[in-house]
Amino acid sequence: MTVFSIRLLPCVFPVAILLSLLISGNAVADGRANGDVTSLALGGTLTTPIMSYIAGANPAQLPMLRDPTELLIYPGSYTEGHGTERDYNAALANYQSQYDQFLASPSANTQSSLESAAQRFASSDQQESKHAFGGIVLPHLPISLDAQVQVHHQAAFRGSKTATSDYSDPNQPLTHVYGDYRALTSVTMAATFAGIVLGDAASARQLSIGIRPKLVSLRSRAYHFSAHNISGIPYASDFARQFNLDVGALYRVDTLYTGLSVHNVQPQAVDFFLVPGSYRQRPDARLGIAHQQGRWFSTAEVELVPVQDLWGEDSQHVRAGLEFSPRARFALRAGVAYDLLAQYPTALSAGLGYNSEWLTLNAFGQASTDALSTGLSLGIRL
Repeated sequence: MTVFSIRLLPCVFPVAILLSLLISGNAVADGRANGDVTSLALGGTLTTPIMSYIAGANPAQLPMLRDPTELLIYPGSYTEGHGTERDYNAALANYQSQYDQFLASPSANTQSSLESAAQRFASSDQQESKHAFGGIVLPHLPISLDAQVQVHHQAAFRGSKTATSDYSDPNQPLTHVYGDYRALTSVTMAATFAGIVLGDAASARQLSIGIRPKLVSLRSRAYHFSAHNISGIPYASDFARQFNLDVGALYRVDTLYTGLSVHNVQPQAVDFFLVPGSYRQRPDARLGIAHQQGRWFSTAEVELVPVQDLWGEDSQHVRAGLEFSPRARFALRAGVAYDLLAQYPTALSAGLGYNSEWLTLNAFGQASTDALSTGLSLGIRL
């Protein structure tokens, strides 16, 4: 399960910070602006017409759904995470405290407390990501043109423990704990965003094709440590940079949309060295469908290939969402994300939306068996 928490401000880009109170991602007449929160309230669907700028969004959405006369600036940031022990630092501090008590007064009670603390730390399995992005869409062009920067930082921690083979020393604890940490920072610069639309909004059939060339820099960092010696821990890092490409298509027949997107066409990898294994950024392909019927909007998508996390473990999600507009300016949303490979638990989401001529407001919440998150975005358009 992946849990998201969105906030539109502040953004890491100085110009975007100054302008974000004025304009922020409002390009869809039906109110699905600020798709960062909207798509997550709908289960995280990103392929069909959500108008989202977060990682994984279909590059064909913008040329079909944008207002070609509108200057669009979209700063934003969000975080996501999951884990059995959300605060592994607290688990580590608890273990070290119990360890000191055991050394000061070895006994069955302090030994039992130490074993319990070791078990808590060893069960730590946490992953978190932080995203920041910003861009500008230029108006009055025959094709959409988008300059974009995204910074994506991932970190993962996993605890473990081992029993010592020497039980002869009563002052020696029976269990030692260890931690593995991995971090990956990705900086993406998409100089252009080209889109081709065949057919206009008034026609029954419309095809949009989007291409996003980009330069991607990946930097890894990893270390392995023992809780008994956490000072001066050596770490290893790796760096890779290459050009890559996102492509997508969106086809509309009346109010039925079908979308296909492929991100990172060229695989890219970095090593973790001290911690065995490597991270391989593989192509991410998604197929989605959406339908608009009166006040109802439904969407669903499937990841066509597994997605790898920092531990090299795969997940492959099916996502679906439903939106109902009881009144013209309001929307109620719900969604679900299910992992076909059972790596992450099922996540349920819900959200609210409000859209007027000058203001859009979207909120969402998402929950699973191991995490809960909420988010809010606000946009003002001129």
